[in-house]
Amino acid sequence: HANTAASATVVLSRAHGMAAPKLVVDFISGRKIEFARTKRGIEFAVDLPSREAMIVGVYPDIPKKSTLSVTSKVKASQKWQWEFRLLNGAGRPAKGSYPATVQVFSPSGKRMKCFERYVPAVNGVLTGEFVMPVNPEKGTWKITAVNKLTFEELSATFDVK
Repeated sequence: HANTAASATVVLSRAHGMAAPKLVVDFISGRKIEFARTKRGIEFAVDLPSREAMIVGVYPDIPKKSTLSVTSKVKASQKWQWEFRLLNGAGRPAKGSYPATVQVFSPSGKRMKCFERYVPAVNGVLTGEFVMPVNPEKGTWKITAVNKLTFEELSATFDVK
């Protein structure tokens, strides 16, 4: 097997009714890809060393910041909710589906629930609910959410009585 590099120009045509892309990301390296808009769609150059690959995400909006909200006081057996929002420059939820990770930790630091990998924040919003056990650990619980595009990490706490 020879060590060779692959180079190409990738052209993505826009489907009818689809918003024009504003963001292109290589999921493997995490880097944003510079692209040009042309009559054919969007175009970008790819230079890959031997045996490397690229998974490309194309998005109609650019998340700039995130928010995380959670039910503040929870009791045993009670259902509680959280909401993770990825906001664009105008402060509105970013259009498109964006990868995120959400984890819930007990007061002792034990991970109780995990929504990982490429859980999508559809149109910039990811919501979830969790039913507290009958005999939950009392104290301050923590929820952590990560925007997998910007790597912004947010945490919120809630009390279990």
